Amino acid sequence: MNFCKKRKGPFKAVLLTFTAAIYMLAVISVLLYPGESFAAEKAAVKPAKWTFMIFLNGVNDLYPYGPRTINQLKKIGSTEDFNIVILRGYLSKSGEKVIIKKGKAEIIEKGLKLDMGDYKELVKFAKWTHENYPAEHYLIDIWNHGLGWKKKSRGSTKGISYDDVTGNHITTLQLGTAMKMIKGVFGHNVDILGMDACLMQMAEVAYELKESVSYIVAAEEIEPGTGWPYDKFAQIPAKNPQITPKQYAAAMVEAHRQSYLPVKTEATTCSAIECSGLPLFYSKLEELSIAIKARIGENKIIETLKRVRDEVQIFDEGDHCDLVHFCRLLSQYCEDDTIKNRAEELINILAASTSKVIIANGVTGEYMKNAFGLAIYFPRGDFDAEYRKILNFGKTTWADIIEYYSLNKNNQGSN
Repeated sequence: MNFCKKRKGPFKAVLLTFTAAIYMLAVISVLLYPGESFAAEKAAVKPAKWTFMIFLNGVNDLYPYGPRTINQLKKIGSTEDFNIVILRGYLSKSGEKVIIKKGKAEIIEKGLKLDMGDYKELVKFAKWTHENYPAEHYLIDIWNHGLGWKKKSRGSTKGISYDDVTGNHITTLQLGTAMKMIKGVFGHNVDILGMDACLMQMAEVAYELKESVSYIVAAEEIEPGTGWPYDKFAQIPAKNPQITPKQYAAAMVEAHRQSYLPVKTEATTCSAIECSGLPLFYSKLEELSIAIKARIGENKIIETLKRVRDEVQIFDEGDHCDLVHFCRLLSQYCEDDTIKNRAEELINILAASTSKVIIANGVTGEYMKNAFGLAIYFPRGDFDAEYRKILNFGKTTWADIIEYYSLNKNNQGSN
């Protein structure tokens, strides 16, 4: 039985007249105010100075540390000139988008089906953030496990952001692709890419980011489970929204160092590199590699590399070493003047000149005293053939050197 009967007669005529009047008002409004919509659209969001984006991947064994990060950020909160936004993935429930305010975390959207191991999810988050929380500068932080380019104990799982539900992760090449796509969204380089993850400050990783990121903040060594000091990191632009990306990246490194300095049970690293200097760095690394390759067949050079390999600063399982320390030892022990000069040139570009690539480096713990800010693959054991297959950096002469060294370091030559 239909209780909602249609009305007829005079009421219908009045309704039509009223509707026509509303329509005419709308037309007049558009004619008189062409730049304004009668059905007022959402007001344009005023860009902030900084937006701090966190790709918080808790879809793995790091999920217990997620609340700690949120609570640290709530101490600071967003301001008119500083946004803190989070895409948060959970191990046991659907994901959500969050804006951090002073003292609280507001859920903007929930019930999200996320694959935090998919680089396209990161790009989508950047696009959404750019549309809803625009800013002059963006800091993107990938919060999760990191393996640099390699870690034997996990097999062939090089990269960052591991999703234990889907089994996916963001590979080194995909990370580069994501940053290029996000650069297209922003219309400029990602100002700072931060990786609150282990072993990500590597020459191989930076190689993929050099054309789309301005500054990289990450660790050469294992990052403690407690991760970054997020309250200290957020406080920097909250207090000084005019801070430049270079100043902010360097300040993050120092805040990290100060945070872990009292923790005697941890040896930590954190550094910031300026990507505009990377093309020159890679060309000089190629020159050094060519000089070594020209004489690597000599037993004396192999023995020198062995000595350097034994003494160089290593990270985690030992297949990553500090590149500045490598060059210092090489310059100290090698008798070939060309190799020595190329090594010293590389040190100058990385850490000694006024336009150095490593703009800030902070370490804690005696064990990390020779960590100067950028690691590279130099295997203790066998050369991993995937280095050539899955990395653009695998096409460099450096790859030729470390492969030859791995195959011949135990051979005895006559020269």
